[in-house]
Amino acid sequence: MTYFQHTEDHSIECDCSYCLDVDPNKSIARELERVSETIIQETISKLDDKAFRKVTDALMRLDVLRRYMPTQELPLKFEKQVARAIEEFNSK
Repeated sequence: MTYFQHTEDHSIECDCSYCLDVDPNKSIARELERVSETIIQETISKLDDKAFRKVTDALMRLDVLRRYMPTQELPLKFEKQVARAIEEFNSK
């Protein structure tokens, strides 16, 4: 749990990420957004129109999914889990 001093000015009913003691930069929603941005940057110029449409539709699904997770922070072990998954994938 992280304390954000500026939330002192928010109302008691406020349910923004900060008032819920979640650092938005460490949230699951923000990580999904970063992943989507990377996929777009790396693929947009390499796809034909049909494939581009499929990729953007899938990314829109991810964008909607992330709206359900603004108040959950990534666990500290997240990066270790990703590194292990990548290592296992590359060893196949």
